[in-house]
Amino acid sequence: MKKPQDFSQFWFTSDLEMGLHHFKYSEVNFECLPHSHGEYIITVCLNRDFDYYIRGKCVHMATGDLVVTNPGEIHHGCYRPADSPSEGISLFLTKRILNEVLKDIHIPFDPASNHILLLGKSRDLKVLQLAQEVYQELQKREQGYEIIIRSCILQILVYVFRNCMETVIMPTQTPLPRQLPWWQMNQSIEYMNARGKSSFRLPELCTQVGTSSSRFIRLFKNSANMKDPHTYFNALLIDKAQKMLRMGEHSIKEVSYLLGFHNVSHFSTVFRSVSGTTPNRYRQLESEKSV
Repeated sequence: MKKPQDFSQFWFTSDLEMGLHHFKYSEVNFECLPHSHGEYIITVCLNRDFDYYIRGKCVHMATGDLVVTNPGEIHHGCYRPADSPSEGISLFLTKRILNEVLKDIHIPFDPASNHILLLGKSRDLKVLQLAQEVYQELQKREQGYEIIIRSCILQILVYVFRNCMETVIMPTQTPLPRQLPWWQMNQSIEYMNARGKSSFRLPELCTQVGTSSSRFIRLFKNSANMKDPHTYFNALLIDKAQKMLRMGEHSIKEVSYLLGFHNVSHFSTVFRSVSGTTPNRYRQLESEKSV
């Protein structure tokens, strides 16, 4: 199995308030379930296409399209097959950074009592050009590349406000519960995708993302809206299992072993606890739908 760095690269400022993620995901190396973050995320599709589920809707992303995920919004992506992975750049920034930009570009806004929502999908050739420049700087990492990346991220944000998104100012009500930082959530899901049932280790995951188990569990729960990371991991495995069963290329026993279960009985128990039915019954129901 490929290592995460083969299809995913992160960069962020030393204060962790701004950064980017270049990804090349397929349905094999990155399957995710709905979750949320406390930062603003600007996602630009660089190549191929993928589906992005946000605010209860499916947004189809093609090359050059961009979409913004606001703090606390539930979202997830669905990516292309392994032979043609989806490629994109996600830029993240905290509310403080966004508020500073709003002040610099003279948008009237009181962060003490309001917050900004950026809505819709857009396409802007200048944003695509800047995103491609960010990608090139990230790959080459030549002298001064961090300065250029920061500049490009801020320019993209300005163009988003100028040309791209519907901007809605909302009164701030109950603050969001603290959530796992966006980049740590992504790295966690990458870890889960690279592990089978028998090889998942929560302490190893926490070490990989650089946090304590107690902090990770508390913040992950707030981001994933599930009681703990193991519950999310089981749901992720069963989501993969359902896709494999629908395709019909593997027996139930083969699916269980491909997903790292020691035996079919354990697989069936977890499958039923997540989906409410057995693998056999699920396959039967899916076959009846296709008739």
